[in-house]
Amino acid sequence: MKESTVLLILAACWAAYLGWFWRENRRTSDRRRDGIQAFSSGLGTLGGSSPRAGAFSPSISSLAPRSAGDAARRRREVLLGLSVAAVISLFAAIGIGGIAIAAHVIVDLTLVAYGYLLVQRRNDAAEREIKVHMLYPERVAEAQREPVSAFGS
Repeated sequence: MKESTVLLILAACWAAYLGWFWRENRRTSDRRRDGIQAFSSGLGTLGGSSPRAGAFSPSISSLAPRSAGDAARRRREVLLGLSVAAVISLFAAIGIGGIAIAAHVIVDLTLVAYGYLLVQRRNDAAEREIKVHMLYPERVAEAQREPVSAFGS
C-alpha cells in the first residue's frame, strides 16, 4: 500500500510537469513570429555563415537568456523545478527511507543555496540602483527652487 501511494504521487507529479512542459512548448515564441528580428539577429553571425537558421548549437552561449524577461522566467522555472524535486524526494524519503533521505537532504540543500543566491542577486541589484549618482545635481536643485505657477505664466 505504501509503495503504491508513492508511485501514484510520482505519477501525478510527472503528469503535471509533462502537461506544463507541453503547454509551454506549444506556444509560438515572439522570435518565430518576428521575421525582421530574426533576419537582424542572423546578420550578427560571421557573414551569415551558420549552417542553418535555428540549427542546434551545443555551445554554452546559446543557452544564455536573450532578455531580462527570459532570465527571470528561467529563474522561476529552476526554482519551481527544485521545489517539485524537494516535494517528490520528501515523499520518497517518507515512503522508501534509506538513500531517499540522503537524496532529499541534498535536494533541500540545493534549494536553500539557490534561494540564497536569488536573494543575493536581488540585493546586489538594489545596491547598484542605490549607488547611481546624478551627473548634474545643481541643475535639479535650481529647477526645484524656481516657482511654478498653476496657469503657466
